[in-house]
Amino acid sequence: LCGMSLPMYFFLAGYSFMLGYTPNKTLDKWKRRVYSLFIPWLLWNTIMWVFGYAVESIPQIAGHLNSGFGFELSLRSWLVDGLWKHADGPMGFIGNLIVCALAAPLFYPLIKRRYTGLISIAAYAVLLSLDNTGRYSPFMSLLFYAEGAYCAIHLHHLASRTYSQPLRLGAWLVLAAYLL
Repeated sequence: LCGMSLPMYFFLAGYSFMLGYTPNKTLDKWKRRVYSLFIPWLLWNTIMWVFGYAVESIPQIAGHLNSGFGFELSLRSWLVDGLWKHADGPMGFIGNLIVCALAAPLFYPLIKRRYTGLISIAAYAVLLSLDNTGRYSPFMSLLFYAEGAYCAIHLHHLASRTYSQPLRLGAWLVLAAYLL
């Protein structure tokens, strides 16, 4: 279950972002993400950055660490290291989600058409597999996000219908197997 939790998270986040999406709703969607993602991420990253810097500055504590946090007291370290290197590793997926939400309007023209979208997503997946991209990189997160977005645009009518329990279970099992 742990192996599919983040892919499912990004899949559902992409689905949620693109549900009923049109380009003129971009600013409203981004505004909501500022309050629900960016501000909490910024606050938490600030706490972790200050904590990491403080811990490294105290010789009695820093000497007992297996490895340092590697922080420097700069704006670049606060934002760039926090977004790309994730000052707080367990919360790094929020930084990836911010990147995905910002990129969504850019890939929307590619996925808004059914077959162009399938080809674009498949080509992106092949590129990632050739590059051996890490499972938790922003690029891999974007793949699952785009797949969820594609489903919101093209398959929402199927998700909103009522199906028999065996069919629903089968669909969830197929999705889980793919995400694993």
